[in-house]
Amino acid sequence: EYTTASGSTEQPFTATSSSGDVTISGIMPPGARLIYTDDPQRQAIIYLGGGGGSVEVSSRTPATTTDAYGRTIHGSTLNPQPHQIPTDAPPAHGYDQRARTSVNTDVNVTFSASRVAQFPLAMQANDTCSFALSLVPATTLAKGSYIREYFTLTVLEGSPPVAAGKKVFAPQVVRSSPMGAILADVDAIYASLPRYSADGTAPPVDNFEGNIERLEKFQCSLRGNFKATVSGTNGGFGDFMPHASGIEDSNYGRELACLQTALLPILWTDAADEATTKRVIKAVLSYGRQVDGTPTGPNGGIWTFSFPMAYLYRHFTGQDLSR
Repeated sequence: EYTTASGSTEQPFTATSSSGDVTISGIMPPGARLIYTDDPQRQAIIYLGGGGGSVEVSSRTPATTTDAYGRTIHGSTLNPQPHQIPTDAPPAHGYDQRARTSVNTDVNVTFSASRVAQFPLAMQANDTCSFALSLVPATTLAKGSYIREYFTLTVLEGSPPVAAGKKVFAPQVVRSSPMGAILADVDAIYASLPRYSADGTAPPVDNFEGNIERLEKFQCSLRGNFKATVSGTNGGFGDFMPHASGIEDSNYGRELACLQTALLPILWTDAADEATTKRVIKAVLSYGRQVDGTPTGPNGGIWTFSFPMAYLYRHFTGQDLSR
């Protein structure tokens, strides 16, 4: 702890993504506590305890900057907003300004400089800031993404939830009302699953390890952008889901659904060992929580790959399955 110029005692903090490629630093109030979630790509939560106050994020690494054409990369967005039906255009974000067209200097229509978080950044209880790590150089794939990964910080009142044997999963990042972390018993979920024989079968995409890593990406962008494309410079969901969320490094709905088709049978067969099956359970809980409530509308691809994850997340956590 140290005393600021105003005379208040603060605690410095540093939070780092699972990959080690995104780091944020700042100060938090005395008595506050930083924890990491158990999402496969861990996220950060600062619990303020009983003392209230605010959190100040002073910097991020890599720092927000521009590419050779002056377009913002490695951006961050405070409290990203949900996409609403029937609104055609998604809410603006400040993650990445690039667009994939024949003109390299074109910019993405879903980006707004006004949504790029500036540091030092003050965060209050129930705020979430999402820090994007841009994919540099950008992919040329038609259904690729500009984002390698997301790392988020959420500020909440109170203390971290604790329950023996249970894992902590991050709140939905894109939301319209306050939301806390959720606990889930991965061991109990595993014990509840059927173990049908997988003899004589094979996954449609035979790469368990690589495909599980794709399923484990933190999917915090979809509730804010579920349009397939937005005008001539795109800006649809595939551009801002983490790169290589689907097979063949594509974020096209069909490739995302194919990935799940290859992996979800692990949950009800003996095709994989216990450790691998529990990895898939954790990935489903994380993915499903972030996409739960996404209005899929007429977009068949979005429905195909978001429905099973949201459904299983609700099933595993004992939530309402009727809506």
